[in-house]
Amino acid sequence: MKSGPAATQRPNEWGIDPKRLWRRYALALGILLGLVLVSHISAIRANDVAATDAAIINDSGRQRMLSQRILFLTAQVRSGQAVERNSLLQAEAVDLLAATHDDLSSLSRHEGILHPAYFGDGTGKSLDTMLTDFVADARLAVSSNGMEARAAFDRMRSIGPHQLLTLLHAAVTRHEAQADIHAERLALIHKVSLIAAIVTLLLEGLLIFRPAHLITTRTLEALENKTGALETAQREVSRRNRQLAAMCDVAEHDALHDALTGLANRRYLQRELTRRCDEIGETDAGLALMHIDLDRFKDINDTLGHAAGDHILTHVADVLRDCLRDSDFIARAGGDEFVVLTAECDDRETLNGIAERLIAALSQPVEYDGAMCSFSASIGIEIGIECRHGPHLDADLILSNADIALYRAKEKGRNRFEFFTETMRAEVEESRALGEDLIRAIERDEFFPVYQVQVDTGARAVHGVEALARWRHPEKGEMAPWLFLPVAARLGVTDAIDDAILRHALVDVANWRAAGLSVPNLSVNVSGTRLADPTLIPRLREMAIPHGTVSFEVLESIFADKIDDATRYTLDALDEMGIAIEVDDFGTGHASLLALLSLRPDRLKIARELIDPAPQSPEHRAVLESIMQIATTLETEVVAEGIETEEHALLSEELGVHVMQGFHFCRPLPEPDAAERIADITAAAAGAKGERAA
Repeated sequence: MKSGPAATQRPNEWGIDPKRLWRRYALALGILLGLVLVSHISAIRANDVAATDAAIINDSGRQRMLSQRILFLTAQVRSGQAVERNSLLQAEAVDLLAATHDDLSSLSRHEGILHPAYFGDGTGKSLDTMLTDFVADARLAVSSNGMEARAAFDRMRSIGPHQLLTLLHAAVTRHEAQADIHAERLALIHKVSLIAAIVTLLLEGLLIFRPAHLITTRTLEALENKTGALETAQREVSRRNRQLAAMCDVAEHDALHDALTGLANRRYLQRELTRRCDEIGETDAGLALMHIDLDRFKDINDTLGHAAGDHILTHVADVLRDCLRDSDFIARAGGDEFVVLTAECDDRETLNGIAERLIAALSQPVEYDGAMCSFSASIGIEIGIECRHGPHLDADLILSNADIALYRAKEKGRNRFEFFTETMRAEVEESRALGEDLIRAIERDEFFPVYQVQVDTGARAVHGVEALARWRHPEKGEMAPWLFLPVAARLGVTDAIDDAILRHALVDVANWRAAGLSVPNLSVNVSGTRLADPTLIPRLREMAIPHGTVSFEVLESIFADKIDDATRYTLDALDEMGIAIEVDDFGTGHASLLALLSLRPDRLKIARELIDPAPQSPEHRAVLESIMQIATTLETEVVAEGIETEEHALLSEELGVHVMQGFHFCRPLPEPDAAERIADITAAAAGAKGERAA
């Protein structure tokens, strides 16, 4: 009976009231939350005010730049330099200056510290008046060439460089002072909030945590008497630890294995390859790595869905397990890529057999949901013993070399394997370096055209020129397109090169025509991807190409399939602009006759492979006659390229070809030499015409 009263009196002895302790805690928590809220709101306000002040200071400072830009552009317009463009830029700058001034002067009416900066003290012209007059004079100065406009420009020059800049500088200073005042106010609010928070924490420690500590101490004293309960809890904790260890093992397995196939993942592959490289570095044992990639796997995903793709990946994993030894390490590196590590195997004959067996097994069709999925595999192989750097193997180098070999197998037609060689890496490095040079070359405008003259049949007068791309490499000299265009296509910069060639060629042809040379047509090569580029037509319109003077040569292969909507739109727009379409290398690709009927190109350009043997080959001549019949049906002109001899020229004229091009008339020449050749051909055609007339 005594334990009850003693228990109720003990808290009073320590000055603790457990029933009311939570109220103190709630009050302190409310105060802290309130202070946090105040601090948060003040921080948001500080950011907003700082952002607003920064924007105002930026606009105020920009007025100085705008006033000088307006003065400069007005002077340019007054002096007659690029009047239309500079007038437009001057008008935009004047509108921007007027808008920013209206905003800032409106703000300064209600701010005591800013008002004098914009409206002055009455002793002289205020910034508001001076900027208003400056804007009005700027608009007047470019509106005409009369005395009134000149007087406006003189007034601008009299105040712009000195008085106006001084007042604008003073306005910026006032805005910065205003921003400092705002910052000081918000800093004071932060300081007060911080002090209040510190005081609250001190009171919380005195009135809450100390009493709570005493209560906790009493509770622990009671718990010490419950040894049995603690032992039970300890056994429970041990059981939970064992469960946690088992879960960690599962998590580690999942972290190192692919969830779909059950094979090792890339992380596990990297760790295992590093371990084996370290072990082999201490012995003479062999190691080879096979990088496997599925061919046409994307087609299966796109046509049958990802479930079918997952089924194929699981099947591939099973095939690899069946075809390889237990000691071989198999991993799914990601997507449809697999990697095999073969230990104690570094001779090519054995690896040849393994690779052939894998390719044969993976080439078998797989049934899924009633459909037969057909695919194949390409393999890149690296023999690891060749990757020694001192006593150790380089794991990263092994992976890189196998990847390069895989890429070569893909290049050579897929469904095959290739061993890595140092020549492959040299080619990759050379391609990479060439790609970096290509990017820099575009920035430095190192691409330029050379020209091959085209002549009309019969009179053999100049029909036009074809612009061919060349690269003026700073170290390798002039480079032909077949050396850099494949790399450019892989980097996606072919369009930029095409633009550079067209831009330079338009300038050269314009200069020739200004010099009295007749060059009716300019032909340039255009890639199929460029025809699908939605920015092509706007860029061409900016070039202001004269109607009917430019032809785009496109490869026959882009018309092999149905022309998509984007390409059709581009072709229609080119037709409206008067840019002709020539189908290049006709007769060597896979152009659909239906596509030609739909497109109806302006010219067909017969490939040199058909022209060259035609004088001695009745079969080639028959093919050429068929092409001429197609062109006649389509009402399309025909250009014959590869005219190397007079015999080729006479045959082309006999067949009815309209335009000829080849070394017989002109080799690809730089601009000055091309101009001379154009003049020579023009003079020869005029002389021949005179002889025929006589």
